[in-house]
Amino acid sequence: ARPGGAPSRSSRSSRMSVNLQAQIRDNSRDLNAFLRDLNEWTGDVKEKDAALSSGDARDVPASASSSGRAEPPPVRGRVAEHVVASEADLKARRKESRAAAPAPSPASAARTETPARDGSNDGAAPKTKTTTSLTHKDLGNAAFKTGEYESAIEHYTRSLQEDGETAVAYANRSMSYLKLERWAEAERDASAALKIDVSYLKAHQRRGVARRRLGKFLEATMDYENALLLEPNSKVLREDRAACKSAHEKQANVRVTVARRAVPVIIPTRGDDAEAAPAPASVPDERETPPASPRVPEA
Repeated sequence: ARPGGAPSRSSRSSRMSVNLQAQIRDNSRDLNAFLRDLNEWTGDVKEKDAALSSGDARDVPASASSSGRAEPPPVRGRVAEHVVASEADLKARRKESRAAAPAPSPASAARTETPARDGSNDGAAPKTKTTTSLTHKDLGNAAFKTGEYESAIEHYTRSLQEDGETAVAYANRSMSYLKLERWAEAERDASAALKIDVSYLKAHQRRGVARRRLGKFLEATMDYENALLLEPNSKVLREDRAACKSAHEKQANVRVTVARRAVPVIIPTRGDDAEAAPAPASVPDERETPPASPRVPEA
């Protein structure tokens, strides 16, 4: 030591070396303890994974290690414990969920099922009728688009019975009959639609088609005339009217009349020097001509 009690440089360095060695020993012991705990925890995790993969939850070890120290926190994102529920527990949970579900309202119950009130099933189990947002008219239109014309006729008939008679339902059923070439039924339904709405263009046209197929060419021509009053610019209606008119004239053996044009006639005032005006070529000469005398054969 130096005079005056001041420590020397060598003594300070020796104390620092001793302290550093002690700190290294402490760190080494702590690191060994941490590694030992980590190995034990890794082994426990492997055992749990093996037990879970085999499906036996009873083989899962306790959460604490054999040394009595608390288990380290699980890895983030992994479930700490997995318990396999029995079938009885699952049934109990389903029963609790059904009991906790709200009861259906009367409006929804009446909308889903409505008991049949007619007397057609007396003595039998009551029938239920499921109502949907689609009407029989909508179902008939859908069946018609897919080419199911018999089914479309049934739905349109149900619509007329349950929803009341409408010109649209009759006209739609008439079109279905036309597709099936049932001309008489198509004419009947088109006439029923026109009784309800006389200005229904499609009903006039469909009845004209049906009557044309039935050979009623004059009536069909009148139907197309009425349709042209409602749709005067329709080229199809004009062509159909002309075809029905031509067929009627051919069927009735009617001569086609030619319209005559009025032509002025010049009458001379003086008979001695005035020449008679020749008759125009477009106007037929209707004056009577004396019959020719019979020629006498030569002897």
